[in-house]
Order: sequence, then structure tokens, then C-alpha cells
Amino acid sequence: MIDLRSDFLSSPTAAMLAAMAEAATGEKGYGPRDDPHQRRLEELAADMLGKEDALFLPTCMMANLLAVMCVAGRGEAVILDAASHLLNSESGAIAAIAGALALALPSERGRIPPAQIAETLHPGTLQQPRTAMLVLENTHNKAGGIANGADYYAEARAVAGSCWMHLDGSRIFNAAVALDCGARDLARSFESVAFSLNKGLAAPAGAILAGPASFIGEATRLRQQLGGGWRPVGMLAAAGFVALRTMVGRLADDHARARRIAEVLAGCAGVDIDVSSVQTNIVRGRLRHERLDAEAFRSELEARGIRIQIAADGAFRLVTYHDIDDDMTGEVCASLRGILGPAENSGTKHRGEGR
Repeated sequence: MIDLRSDFLSSPTAAMLAAMAEAATGEKGYGPRDDPHQRRLEELAADMLGKEDALFLPTCMMANLLAVMCVAGRGEAVILDAASHLLNSESGAIAAIAGALALALPSERGRIPPAQIAETLHPGTLQQPRTAMLVLENTHNKAGGIANGADYYAEARAVAGSCWMHLDGSRIFNAAVALDCGARDLARSFESVAFSLNKGLAAPAGAILAGPASFIGEATRLRQQLGGGWRPVGMLAAAGFVALRTMVGRLADDHARARRIAEVLAGCAGVDIDVSSVQTNIVRGRLRHERLDAEAFRSELEARGIRIQIAADGAFRLVTYHDIDDDMTGEVCASLRGILGPAENSGTKHRGEGR
């Protein structure tokens, strides 16, 4: 089965499994940050992002939640992209657990206009909450995996002033590779950054939250409250360390395969897709086919051994990762052509909803 539903389905590499086996018989940590493999991973992650400290966590959702809990007081406001993962796919945790108020602003290709950010900032009054935090996302999932660069974040920083900026950088290394820069460059304008180890980097589990040492100290305490003080953690941390060391450079292969699939979809009948938004490993579009509805499309792909995400309204997403090689990509492309058929003008690339 060629499963393109998400890159969190990626398999750990042989080097990661070997590191886990070695960690299983080595020194163990007792305290919440005692494990030597955990310390090594956290030090590497902090250095790669240019931050003072970092904390190993079970999920990037927990990393985002902890960032909000550390910075925003109950009833204080957090500026979010209306299409952000934190607002749409994290179970309302910032309201339910952190007690923060989400101020959702529209974005274009994953960018909230700096002028809108400036207009939404508020110091707080007896009746209006203080704006405590601005959260941005890179790569931007619902915008099709778009990678936004350091120049935009510098503009946001300039208008945000002293407001804390947090980056939901679940796929920040995909963004860095697509933009041919370092993750540190993309993180520079932010006080705190979260990223996933278990997506394109293919670690079996885990995420990182990075920022100032005092912030990470508080995040460590709050992690315990949320049940995230996982121990023993050496095996997973060892795999995460290998992922950071070995998997970043190859992400360009995933991007090339996603682009190949997107260009095939652009030449198929009944598909709206903005190929220019396919900058990393995510392909989003919408099926508007005369013969096929969403369920029929899903069933025909499944019959050919391919799985993708598709909603009842025809919106679909597929994601490439290191398990998906060139041969599999070719199978996907051939199946899409066979199921959908060519567009009337196959030389025209359909520009659809980037979200």
C-alpha cells in the first residue's frame, strides 16, 4: 500500500533503529531531563534553531500548547491564522486547557498581513484582553505546504514589537530546504519554536519546543501537568538525534516527488490545483469531476493500492516522505492519469484553492 495520507506514517531508518537498540542497554535517566540521549537531542535542536534551550516532547501539539500556557495568561489573546493547524486541528486546547482567547485573522498563502497584525495588537484594558502572543506556521499545511521566508517574519517582528512570537514549525526543516536557508534563519524572529521529529524527519515519535532557558524551565513544569513527563525516553531521543543529523538534507527528494504528482494532477480532468503552492512535500487540491465523486475517487485509488486524504466536498491532500520512492511516485502518477483522464486542455495547469 502506498499511503500518502501523512508524513507521520514514515518509518524510522536502520540507523535510528540501531541507535534505539544501543540506547536500550545504555545509561538511563531518572529525572525529567536526566537522560543523556535526551540531553544530546535537546542541545542539538536548540543549536540548530539558534535558541538557548529546547525540550523533547511527545507531540508538536503539546509543544504549541505549552508555548501558549507559558506566555498567555488566562483570558489573554493569541493572534492566529484562521487557517492554522493550532486553531483547526488541535482540539481547541488553547481555550480548553490554556484558557487563552484566539484572535483568528485571514491569511494569504500562509501569511497574515503585517498591517492586520499591528491593528490586532492591544495592551489590554479593563474590558479588552491583552494580546499576549502571535503564532505563525511554517510550512503552512492548509496553504498547501507553502514555505514562508525570514523576510516576512522580520516584517511581522517589526510590527509585533514586544509581543511574544511563536512559530508552529512542525515542518520547519522542509521550509528551510525549500528556501535553501537554515532553520535558524527562519526561527530568528521568534522567541519560541516547535517542530515535529516524526514527520519528514521520520523519527518514530516526538517533537521539540525551543526558546529561552527560563521559558523551557516553565514548559518542563507544565509538561508534567499534562502527563508529558515521559520516561524512560532514551530510545526515542536517540532516534530523534539521528533524525536531525541525517534526514534534513534528503527532504528535497520528497519535495520533488510531491511536485511531480501535483503537475500530473494539473493535467488531469476535474482537478483544481495551484501547483505554485506545492513547494514542499504537501499536495492539496479539489476534485470536481463529472464522473467521480470523492468516495468513488478514494475507492478507485484504494483498489490500486494508494491512500490519500479526501473530504466529502472533494478537497484532498497527499503528503510525500522518505518511504515514498521514485517508483512509487510513478505508480501514483500513472494511477491518477488512469482514473481521472486528461483535462480538455492538458497544457493548462488548473489554479484552484490554495487552502
